[in-house]
Amino acid sequence: MGHTTGINAKTDTTHAERSDKFEGVVNDRLVRLATTNKDAAPDFIRQTPKLYMENVPEAPAAIKKSWQPYHDARGSGFLDFDTDGEIYYSIRPNREDPVQVHRTDTPLKPGTMLTRDPEGLGNAYARPQHDDEFLFSDDINGNEFTGLFLQKPDGEVIELSEPGTRNRGAWFSDDGERLIWTRSQPNSSTYTIMMMNPDDPDSRREVFSHDGSNYGGDISPDGRFMLMSRYKSITNSEYHMLDLETGEVKEVHPRDYDIAYGGAVFSGDGKSLILVTDEGSDFRRLARLDLATDTLTPLIADDKWDVETWNISDDRTKLAYVKNEDGLSKLYILDLNTGDQLPGPNLPPGLISGLTFNDDGSQLGFNLNESTNLVAPYTWDLASQDLTLWVENDLGGLSPEAFTAPEVIRYPNKNGDQIPAFVYTPDPEKFPGPRPVIVHYHGGPESQARPGFDKNAQYFVNELGAVVIRPNVRGSRGYGKAYVSLDNAENRLKSVEDAGDLLTWIGTQDNMDADRVAVMGTSYGGYMSLATATTYPDKIVGAIDDVGISHFVTFLENTEGYRRDLRRVEYGDERNPAMRDWLDRISPLTNADNIEDPLFVIQGANDPRVPMSEAEQIVSEVRSNGNETWYMLGDEGHGFGQLENIWEEREAMTMFFHKVFNIPLPSEAPPTAE
Repeated sequence: MGHTTGINAKTDTTHAERSDKFEGVVNDRLVRLATTNKDAAPDFIRQTPKLYMENVPEAPAAIKKSWQPYHDARGSGFLDFDTDGEIYYSIRPNREDPVQVHRTDTPLKPGTMLTRDPEGLGNAYARPQHDDEFLFSDDINGNEFTGLFLQKPDGEVIELSEPGTRNRGAWFSDDGERLIWTRSQPNSSTYTIMMMNPDDPDSRREVFSHDGSNYGGDISPDGRFMLMSRYKSITNSEYHMLDLETGEVKEVHPRDYDIAYGGAVFSGDGKSLILVTDEGSDFRRLARLDLATDTLTPLIADDKWDVETWNISDDRTKLAYVKNEDGLSKLYILDLNTGDQLPGPNLPPGLISGLTFNDDGSQLGFNLNESTNLVAPYTWDLASQDLTLWVENDLGGLSPEAFTAPEVIRYPNKNGDQIPAFVYTPDPEKFPGPRPVIVHYHGGPESQARPGFDKNAQYFVNELGAVVIRPNVRGSRGYGKAYVSLDNAENRLKSVEDAGDLLTWIGTQDNMDADRVAVMGTSYGGYMSLATATTYPDKIVGAIDDVGISHFVTFLENTEGYRRDLRRVEYGDERNPAMRDWLDRISPLTNADNIEDPLFVIQGANDPRVPMSEAEQIVSEVRSNGNETWYMLGDEGHGFGQLENIWEEREAMTMFFHKVFNIPLPSEAPPTAE
């Protein structure tokens, strides 16, 4: 077992190795450029300590200044209750430093910073029945080979997992004496469920191992059984019960058709499970499963909209849950003994996450993320019905009145479906006339654009004067299991068709300039940007691909082993010749010669999900075709997480939009111009 003597999870040696690795990646890139087609070579190269950039201009002082308050704005997140009533929360301690874990016992009073991780640390899980002890997970620069660490009251950090492995899904027993989690090895599809007493290093052992996404979970009140989930796809999962004495595994509620679960725990008497499932409904709803009779009974009558997150009190008598109602969160509290709904807080529209009861179930902690305010930690007292804000957000000098709330709209596609989207519109008095448009695709692909606070959207609307549209094309979650499955495998282009119909709809809007439309997206959203650029080049003026898939076959062959089979369920199995041919034909790389407008590709060198090769091959191909291509490579994983890189990325995207929209830079613009 590894120990660190301070409160940092990483050592100086680790950071030196990371820096050397990135330098090697950059050097390899330079060697390839020196020996490749000269048409694929960049016009210029620029570097910072953690970024390598081709054709990416440095933002002028005016752009940096306009971004400064947005960079500075700081929200905070509720993490957990400690055993003595204090709360753990995450926040950036100041402008320059990344997020760290803090603890406080008094609302709106500065807390104590507990971690000083150089890359930032935003998670903490209190160890039950052990005051001032918490578990956290940490990786190296976004590589997702996450280790589990226990921080003791004196600040000592103990590494509980094995170095070089990926560890997820940690779950404490009610007494804190058993920790359960899932471990996977590099390039392996086998998930192993681990168990240990955190105080006894020699107790770490494997309790179950199998191919596929297996996760340990709740332990029955008598300590005999452990629930295990097996995730196959967003519409298909299973629960199994492991006998911790005999090792016998038995599936819970077996069926010969697909069911999706959203979590499960034992009831207080251990005779039933409280769970979220979409069985018998297009949406995920709360239900009780009687283990003796295998009878499933809904706990709430309304099955419209998904139950997206929930938690149960330690005594298993109260349950808090959040429904995703057309993209917005609605909080409910249920008395499991009576079936009655309990009073909850009256909250402004936004997103709710992190539901956690304190030890005696008298208080509920959660995060509220409004579209016009950053995320903040709250608690709700169930008896007094008092809502308490624990940490006040620092808006960095920005005015809350200046933020823009999106409007929920629906536009028609060619099938006659109504496709939901969130539209951020700039102030028409400040920015009159038809405005340029940024279409921002979500990732996933089974994710959902939602109206939480978005610094990029707020800046592009309020400073650039652009309309920002975040569509939920077919295949997005939140609108039922039928909708989320509409783009699977051979239907992949259905989502791209919806993107084309959005571009057509933009042309019907008086306040939008259809001749100045750009697209952007991260991960699957990056693929959507590339697909839009190859399919509808005459309808856009530029595209930003952030860690996106450029070719489905090479992606599936090179993505990390722990997730390859999961992606095959969604995209199709490239080992099947017919599917391989289809995936090749629809991939942006195959159709790269259709791209006519500037392309900006952003990539993390350590990305295990969408490897760097996906970015490099599309950059090379598009640039060889004579197209202007910007490339930003960071010492990062699947998306940028280090502050200085995030700031550089935002400023570079702003420069890109100024260029493709033909908006003068601030230093060049007269006072009354755009």
